[in-house]
Amino acid sequence: MWLHTLARSLVAIFIPILMLKSGYDIVSVVLYFLIFNTINVPLNFVARTFVRKIGARFSIAVGTCVSIGFFWLFLHMTTPTMPLLFALAALAAVYDALYWVAHFYLFIESGGGSKQAGKSTGAMYAVRQTGIIFGPAAGAGILIFVSQSVLLYITIGGLLLSLVPLLWLGGLPDRPRHRVLPYKEFFALPEGKRTYLSSAFYAVHDAVESDLFPIFIFLIFGTLESVAVIPVLISVAAIVTALLLGRIKPARRNVAIISGALAIAAIWFVRLLAGDPTIYYISILIISVCAYFVLVPLDSNIYEYGERVQDPLSASTYRNIAHMFTHILLFGTLMLLFNVFEPSFAIATVSLLALGVIHLIPARFLFRKT
Repeated sequence: MWLHTLARSLVAIFIPILMLKSGYDIVSVVLYFLIFNTINVPLNFVARTFVRKIGARFSIAVGTCVSIGFFWLFLHMTTPTMPLLFALAALAAVYDALYWVAHFYLFIESGGGSKQAGKSTGAMYAVRQTGIIFGPAAGAGILIFVSQSVLLYITIGGLLLSLVPLLWLGGLPDRPRHRVLPYKEFFALPEGKRTYLSSAFYAVHDAVESDLFPIFIFLIFGTLESVAVIPVLISVAAIVTALLLGRIKPARRNVAIISGALAIAAIWFVRLLAGDPTIYYISILIISVCAYFVLVPLDSNIYEYGERVQDPLSASTYRNIAHMFTHILLFGTLMLLFNVFEPSFAIATVSLLALGVIHLIPARFLFRKT
C-alpha cells in the first residue's frame, strides 16, 4: 500500500493541472470527473464480484495495471480530444473500483476485529499520509526541473514495484468467507444507513477539496510549486491527528464527527468570503486536521458495520459507491454552471452542515429499522 500511495502521490494532485496545461479547459476537466464517477458507480459491483471470484490481491494487481495504462496513455497524449478524455476517465474508473473495493476489504478483514476498528483506521490513514508527504513535492520538482514524461515514467515504475509486495501477503483472507447480503438486508439497521449517508455527505467536501481546490490554487498562483505545497501542509498534521483519533472511544465518535464537520463547514464559509491567498493555505492546514475528526470515526463505523453484518466486502463496495454517487451529483451540477469554484465551495459547506445535523439526531429516529 505504501509504495502504491507514494507512486501515485507523485503525480495524482497534478493530473487536473496537467490536463489544463495540455489544452483542456476547466469545463473539460469537470466533465472528466463526471465521466469518471459515472462509470465508477456500476463498476464497484463488478469489482465486488471480481474479489469474490479471483481474490482481493489479484484485484489490486489488476487495478494497478489499469492505472499504469492510464499513465501510459497520459504519457503519449499529444492532442486533447473528447475520445481521449473519455478513455482516461474510463481507465481511472476501472482502477478506482478494483483497487479501493479490494483494498478496503483487505483492511477490514485483516484489521484485528471490530474492537480494534478505531486504532486500525487511524493507523491506515497515518501510513497513507507518510507515503503522501514527500510525493507531491518530489513530483513538482521533477515537473519543473526535468519533464512531465520523466515524472510519468517514474510513476509507472513505482506502480510496477508496488506489485511485488502483493506476493508476500499470504495468509490474508483474500476472498470473502461469508455470503454477499442483498441491498435491503445489508442496510436493514438504522446505524448502517446513517453511516453511509454520512460518508456520502463527506465525499462532497472531499471531491471539492481534493479535485477542485488545487486547480483553484493553481489558477491564482500559476505555478506547480503552489499546488505541491498543499499535500505537504496536509500530511504532517494529519499523521499525528489520524493516530490520536484512532484511540477515540466509539461513544465519542459522534462528537468528533459533528465537531469536525461543522469546523470544516466554517472554513469553507471563510474561503467563500476571503480574498487573501495566505488564508487559503492556512485553511488547508486547519482542514487537514479537522478532516480526520470525520474520516477516522466514519471509516471505523463502516469497518465495524461490515463486521457486524458479516459482509465486509459489501461494506467496502458501498463505501466507494456512496462517494462516487455524490461526486456524480456534484460534478453534474457544476457542468450546468458558468463558474465552478464558488458554487462548489457553497455545496461543500451545505453537505458538511447536513453531515453534522444527522449526527445530532439518533439513527433510530432518522431511519426506521426494516
